[in-house]
Amino acid sequence: MKFLYSLLFIIASTNLKAQCVIDSSIVAINNITVIPMTDTLTVLNNKTVIIQNKVITQIGDTNLISIPSTAYVINGSGKYLIPGLCDMHAHLLQRNDAILELANGVTTVCNMHGEPWHITFRDSINAGQVSMYSNKISSPRIYTSGPIMNYMGHPFFNPPAIQNQTQANASLQSQDAIGYDFYKTYTYLTNGVFNAIQNHAVTSGKFIKGHGNDWIGAANIINSNQKCIEHFWGYLPNNTLDPIEQALEDSTISNGKWNCPTLIVRWNKEHMDSIRANEPSYVQYACPSSLLNNWRNTTSNPQQFSNVNEYKKLLKRLYQNNAKLMLGTDNITPYSVAGFAVHRELEIYVEAGLSPHQALTLATAKPYQFLQECGFGNNAGTITIGKRADLVILNQNPLLNISNTQAIYGVIGNGSYYSTSCLQSLLSNVACNSTVGINEIHADEETLFVYPNPAQSILNIKGLPENGKGEIWVINQLGQIIFKSAFTSQLSIESIPTGFYYLLAYDGHTYYSQKFVKK
Repeated sequence: MKFLYSLLFIIASTNLKAQCVIDSSIVAINNITVIPMTDTLTVLNNKTVIIQNKVITQIGDTNLISIPSTAYVINGSGKYLIPGLCDMHAHLLQRNDAILELANGVTTVCNMHGEPWHITFRDSINAGQVSMYSNKISSPRIYTSGPIMNYMGHPFFNPPAIQNQTQANASLQSQDAIGYDFYKTYTYLTNGVFNAIQNHAVTSGKFIKGHGNDWIGAANIINSNQKCIEHFWGYLPNNTLDPIEQALEDSTISNGKWNCPTLIVRWNKEHMDSIRANEPSYVQYACPSSLLNNWRNTTSNPQQFSNVNEYKKLLKRLYQNNAKLMLGTDNITPYSVAGFAVHRELEIYVEAGLSPHQALTLATAKPYQFLQECGFGNNAGTITIGKRADLVILNQNPLLNISNTQAIYGVIGNGSYYSTSCLQSLLSNVACNSTVGINEIHADEETLFVYPNPAQSILNIKGLPENGKGEIWVINQLGQIIFKSAFTSQLSIESIPTGFYYLLAYDGHTYYSQKFVKK
């Protein structure tokens, strides 16, 4: 009964919220300064940008462009237009994180530990079917890995351990069946397991993006077909530029290996005491609250030397030598909050010696170069005709001060326009101390309602479309599909072993998911 009252409260509260997103088929941004983030340092003054059906169709001189009478017009005078930002090492812990990303101008994320609900959410956002707090949420575009693959699993996400090739192959086959975009490898994998993952990736056509491997070694990872290395893992083995490090950097460049630095992780680790003493206001969005409590624990997360200055030098050397780099934040690490962390990561790149334009390239054009290499197309990342309308309107020039990426006037995500007031309204619902936000986190994550949970023989299912047709999968923690069933409101689970399971349903258009325990 308590759950029912909570659900009714969510529904009533949601109905009281006003819609603020502008979802017009034609949007015009009039008389704005365009920073297109193409290869050269180009600034286009006094331009008008026309968006039709979510795509940029015209960019021209304001006095020469004819704005359609049906367009929604945004006054860009004194404003700056940049492509939507990308976080290529993010963790979507809940659906509300999409609002944190969107409110910070982040319109593309690589989610680095996937669960079945991420597939539902990814596909629903792309189809324009996600509504949160009475507003359509059309961004960010999500690319998600499957579960982290590591010899002993992972202490936070708790995926199954991958200790042999049989387990690896079973997990990979299941990940393919569920529909994840790529594979996430972690710090400890045997050579045999890592080679099995590589071989499977070649066959499936999907890419590997993950840590370096302390068992295999940085040189071997750089020479493997792993597409991207996270956190500069394995570089600077002796904490400085020496012949061993130089060989790693040379090999990185010659092999065309991508890196996602996430320097905010190292910077925060070295400055933990001062951050705790002066917590930024955005920690209110570090949900669940248990995550923030862990960050505040000086025993769990003491201030530590992380050699961040040498890693800054590494970033600058690689950039100057045309290495492939893109921005990421790892927003489960202390004081790296979804969306907000992207701006701090950009500032650290400038502190490392990159210009603001160079830093922005790592958050815009470069990620889409990476996605194009991985077979997903170069559909955003620059402001050019034919690109998807993922854009950020700024009140101040980011080329003069990279911190100006935080001076957001509005965001266009997949063609839908969110003004500053709209974004602030959405943010007001997702702070951890917001009652509605806490409840809605729970409701949004649970597209299906299942009961009893735990269950012993029969699992009742609510939330599938009435008279819908499709397939239900029951998946174990190894990622193995235990059995399949046609859509039903009652599922017999008597024959499966006790344990934790995912329920994933698909009707040819939408995914539905939930977790349950068989007792």
